[in-house]
Amino acid sequence: MTGDAEEIGRLERAWDEKAAKDVIWELTVAIWRAGGPDERMRVRAARLRRLLQGRLAAAQAPQEQFRLLNLAHGLEQALGRRDEALELARRVVELSAHAPEPMDRVQAAFQLAKAWYYVDRCAETIAWSREGMRLGQELERQGAGGEPLQRLLADQQARFTVRITTVGGLEAEVDRALDETIARWEALGDPVGLGDALGLLAEARMVQGRWEDCVRLSRRALEVAGYPERTAGTTYALWCGGRALGRLGDPQTALAWTEHAARLCQEAGNASGALEARFSHASSLCLAGRHEEALREADAVARDVLAVNMGVLVHWVVLERAWIRMRIGRPTPAEELAEAYQSCAHMGHNLIGAEALYAQASALRLAGRDHRQALEQASALFERFQMAWHLRMARSGALLL
Repeated sequence: MTGDAEEIGRLERAWDEKAAKDVIWELTVAIWRAGGPDERMRVRAARLRRLLQGRLAAAQAPQEQFRLLNLAHGLEQALGRRDEALELARRVVELSAHAPEPMDRVQAAFQLAKAWYYVDRCAETIAWSREGMRLGQELERQGAGGEPLQRLLADQQARFTVRITTVGGLEAEVDRALDETIARWEALGDPVGLGDALGLLAEARMVQGRWEDCVRLSRRALEVAGYPERTAGTTYALWCGGRALGRLGDPQTALAWTEHAARLCQEAGNASGALEARFSHASSLCLAGRHEEALREADAVARDVLAVNMGVLVHWVVLERAWIRMRIGRPTPAEELAEAYQSCAHMGHNLIGAEALYAQASALRLAGRDHRQALEQASALFERFQMAWHLRMARSGALLL
């Protein structure tokens, strides 16, 4: 593994900021590929943390503190230490007024939005995403930032679209953000970036249960990215589009797409993406009639997701595994789904929470228990958040897999 003890020792003897950044990035990729840090990785990370803390204690200039805090933030996020990373991101924002480049303030705001997202606080995530867009658009109007700023705003606009979609109740803003994202990437003329963004937008439609729209965006993403000859910028489209195709009655294509997405994410060191693709693959296996394989994969993902330390992803996997279990007639604890609903509602991931509540009603019904209150509440949420497919399924009493 790179980022090894010898390289860290060189940094301890003679500090080199660029080399430190490279070592932290190499360690980060190794952690992502492993699905979480092992003991050796933690030991090396602790050495890097002590080194950065020492440099920060000695740093006098705000600009130097700003750069060191950014390095420390990246290290803690790689380790899944979300609370520590959040505190560092807040300090980065405080110091961003002293940052060497105006665009650093924009990046600091978006970094804080991501840090809030990783601790499952949707309201703060959205607020700081909006602040980042506001600061970036101010620079745009001044003619500053150039193409790097345009790329940053295009990427963050796509992520913002997904975030406001999961909150629900902001349909007009979702539609506007979706169109603006596409327009920004088309203006840049970057097929890989456009493919990635279209895949993220497909995820937004997937969460809403708008399967046809999800597939349309996914197919467009794969086309502009040059799939299958080229795979850069295709992972979101593959796993989201695959999940949608399974719901639309094409489990074989769903299997092929989700399996490829999981492999690409693993190769790239994208641990959370690989988990998302794997649970989509598990549901595709179930829809293809391969029930025992589906359950084994769902159980494995439920175990592996804990290493990533992202609450919403943990609850999403619980929800997906529950649908698989109910589909194949296995006992499913309604209490686990009730907890997922409560947690998602508290976080602000309202669309996922609404589906978890309907899953709870389904589990209660299958167990011969009173499910009417949960069903009524879930149906009301589906109607409130304009989840038309979910509402139709709830009215017919169908399982969502």
